[in-house]
Amino acid sequence: MNLTVRSPTGIAPMPAMQVSPIELETELHAVHRLLRDKAAFDGDLASFTLTPAELRAAIADERTHVLVARRDMEIVGIATYCETYSTFSGKPVLWLDDLYVSQEYRRSGAGRALLRRLQRIAAAGGYARVDWIVDRSNASGIAFYEAMGATVLDALCLARVGHLQVAPA
Repeated sequence: MNLTVRSPTGIAPMPAMQVSPIELETELHAVHRLLRDKAAFDGDLASFTLTPAELRAAIADERTHVLVARRDMEIVGIATYCETYSTFSGKPVLWLDDLYVSQEYRRSGAGRALLRRLQRIAAAGGYARVDWIVDRSNASGIAFYEAMGATVLDALCLARVGHLQVAPA
């Protein structure tokens, strides 16, 4: 016999979103796939050269950290971050490098859960703040970040020197 359980609204509640650090041995390839998906979403797939082995090494030696959002044991979103330092505040800063949620799980609470977890890590660790960049054309992303309490600083822009342009010592 099949039983269907319905909530008072007639819609079964979604399972809770779980956020925790990556389980390196079992989740590396899923995270790598989501990072590749993010590069495609950003329109920059050509520059995505990261291999699973490189990602494993960066996580293992703690150059980067990865949080994963799971629903029903499926990884649906990721946040990658690292530590930097603010000479103005004299305190460390967390740099959010990637926040990405699979298309089918957008507006499910995964992005919110990942960002809230990162904020708790920063608060517990005595970090001055969490910084990241967002594309000016990403109106939904900007609205999401502002709804989460972030301030978008229009006066700043990204500058980069590519690895092929770095002058030898």
